[in-house]
Amino acid sequence: MCGMGLGLFQGVNKMEAARNRVHALVRTLKASCMLLDHESEKEELFSMHDVVRHVAISIASTKRNVFTATNEQVDGCREWSDGSTIKHFTSIVLHGIKPNLLPEVLECPQLELLFIRGGGRDDPWETSPVTIPDNFFKSMIEVRVVNLTDMILPSSLGLLSNLRTLSLCSCGLPDISFVGYLKKLEILCLRGSDIVKLPVEVGELTWLKLLDLRDCCFLKVIPPNILSKLSHLEELYIGRESFVDWEEEVEGVKNASLEELKHLPNLTSLEVHVRDVSSLPRGLLLEKLERYSIYIRRYFSRKTGIWCRQFRVELNNKICLKDSLIVQLQRIEDLELSELQEQDVDYFRNELVKVGSSHLKRLRLEGSDLALNPAESKV
Repeated sequence: MCGMGLGLFQGVNKMEAARNRVHALVRTLKASCMLLDHESEKEELFSMHDVVRHVAISIASTKRNVFTATNEQVDGCREWSDGSTIKHFTSIVLHGIKPNLLPEVLECPQLELLFIRGGGRDDPWETSPVTIPDNFFKSMIEVRVVNLTDMILPSSLGLLSNLRTLSLCSCGLPDISFVGYLKKLEILCLRGSDIVKLPVEVGELTWLKLLDLRDCCFLKVIPPNILSKLSHLEELYIGRESFVDWEEEVEGVKNASLEELKHLPNLTSLEVHVRDVSSLPRGLLLEKLERYSIYIRRYFSRKTGIWCRQFRVELNNKICLKDSLIVQLQRIEDLELSELQEQDVDYFRNELVKVGSSHLKRLRLEGSDLALNPAESKV
């Protein structure tokens, strides 16, 4: 997200292409022993050796005017307190920052990246997020990427007209209607924030490529005709801990419908949770979807990550498997079916033959009294 926002990848305009480029760069750095490998079942992890990290920070600070520090390092730091020095920074990265260390106005006319993580998560005695001063963003005319964690935000964020990437993780967001002014925004991440309603102004972000609403457990309202306006959207993440009230009426207004996703021709990645399979539009799995994680009705505890094609559904006697979403079964990698109906068995057996072993990596049938046959039950 930061790389796309900063325009680091020349000739790359798509999120999928940028992700592939990043993975290729990571593999190259690992092969050169610049990164340490930490593999896991769910995602690719890596770390940096302390010596390499110190050298990288040194090069970034001297050659690129990058300032990076923790709360203890910032407190009393000459570079941070010297206004004339701050003006030359192109990137600022601060970890575990306390409120008293943020100036009323950050005078950084050349700043392109701002990354600030509050101290609440690391300090058990600091439970409240950091409040950013009202005029803090007034002098950042060139900033392209803003990444904030554990913050309460001022409306002056709406002044950042050149912003491409805005990530507000675990932030206090009483009102984010200001995002409507960020016309150049391409990436918006509100993961873990306390947002209750997605503002209609989000629909004005016509260049948006990625919208992340995962872990927004208070999100109850997505007004209709917002998602369908995001014609350039490539990746949409609304996880199991977030919004699930599709088409339900909240405070006299009907929520957005999944049908709106059909108006997103560039969508390649999707994560959603739906209460009822009956409300699912047919043909939602578009051909361009490269990865998806779709959960319908039930809570599924195991999650293998958005990097695979994952479909889990609880059926009922009103919806048979043939009528539901599985129009691309041959591409699904992780399939879980609950309450398989009698009328579905023959169809499922035939589709399973088509799948073979080329894509399907995991199959689970749960909560059904029907058995395919002993051989098929072992798949």
